[in-house]
Amino acid sequence: SVIIENKNGDLWYGRIAETNVDGTAAFRLPSGYSDDCKIWVFNETNRGAEKTDFCSNVVQLTLPAHIILDANDGDCEVGDTYAESYSRAGALPAAERAGCEFTGWYDNDGGEGEALKEDDRLAPGTEIILYAGWKPVDAESGTPAAGTEPGTPAAGTEPGTPVAGTEPQAPPVTAEPAVPPAGTADITELEDAIEKAEKIDEEKYTEASIAILETVLDSARDALGSNDQNAVDKAVKALNAALGALVEKNAIPFTDVAKEDYFYDAVVWAFNAEPQITDGTSATTFSPAKTCTRGQVVTFLWRSQGCPEPSSDVNPFVDVSESDYFYKPVLWAVEQGITDGTDATHFSPKTTCRNSHILTFIYRAVGEPNKTGEGSWYSDAYNWANFTGLLKGSYSGSYDINADCPRANVVYYLHQMDK
Repeated sequence: SVIIENKNGDLWYGRIAETNVDGTAAFRLPSGYSDDCKIWVFNETNRGAEKTDFCSNVVQLTLPAHIILDANDGDCEVGDTYAESYSRAGALPAAERAGCEFTGWYDNDGGEGEALKEDDRLAPGTEIILYAGWKPVDAESGTPAAGTEPGTPAAGTEPGTPVAGTEPQAPPVTAEPAVPPAGTADITELEDAIEKAEKIDEEKYTEASIAILETVLDSARDALGSNDQNAVDKAVKALNAALGALVEKNAIPFTDVAKEDYFYDAVVWAFNAEPQITDGTSATTFSPAKTCTRGQVVTFLWRSQGCPEPSSDVNPFVDVSESDYFYKPVLWAVEQGITDGTDATHFSPKTTCRNSHILTFIYRAVGEPNKTGEGSWYSDAYNWANFTGLLKGSYSGSYDINADCPRANVVYYLHQMDK
């Protein structure tokens, strides 16, 4: 989700539908937001992206890299984080492991090469796994054995041989690396985890989470034939973690929309549709009870029809300008006879939309079937909506045709229309 604040302190909420191969994303700024505004890209850890370029009112962002931290048999405060702006690695948390000194984060689980530094750059918009590096420490001094590998006798001597020029003495006691004991996972556990991963319905989850699972699955298959208990333990742990981290394609981030709500499927549809019908009022809220304006409703309807271009740019309304997000939707809706202005020169885009309005807009958009022209201006629309089941499940008791229409019902009606 994108949050933009202009110089007046006004906030605008949007959503990045997809990113480019290079990890950048571009989107058009709304009216009233210029190149001196502040921009954040919010995700589950509220880490931001950095503004990289403005071209007119189109902004180009470089998205942060998603970093997954593997403590490599140690402990770490977080399991994943996000790179700093422009995908600068930034300060990463330290990890702990009994009997070992933490040497940094590496791109391999063997701790080979150089540890990642704060100024190192990561590929923007990507997902990368970093592994904690460890160096065993001397049991008595608590420091790494200088110039030696753990458990290696002093240079030039055999174990138990006195150092030249000294009285014979017992060899220095060098502790075995205090590596935590291998887990208790057995081959059967690993086989079960592999079987579970292989049965996953890939169409149900995002490509990114499936790609991670497949990488971990390949390593798990290698561990299965390695006869290495430590490798088996790691494979079971990693595979279960990857399974638990799968992200469903139609997930929504809204805490105020529950699966038992009558409008749940409609919100999922509206949020994930291409083009997107609408997103939230914030990164985590949809505000289903909040009312909609005329400008919002015709925009939602226009998007549900695939964002068709109006055939003319003639605009009779003084309260609708080319920079407004509803500019094309209003021109299109008027051309199609879906609605007109509240008078000859005003559309009143900020006026609250009632049930009678949204039902009439939808009815006209589908061609006004079974039109009689009898009763009130909305009677045919209401009778059609009631007959076709468009309203079913959206209210209890009697239906108030003149009530203000909440966001939940707008997307619910549009979803019913789309079926």
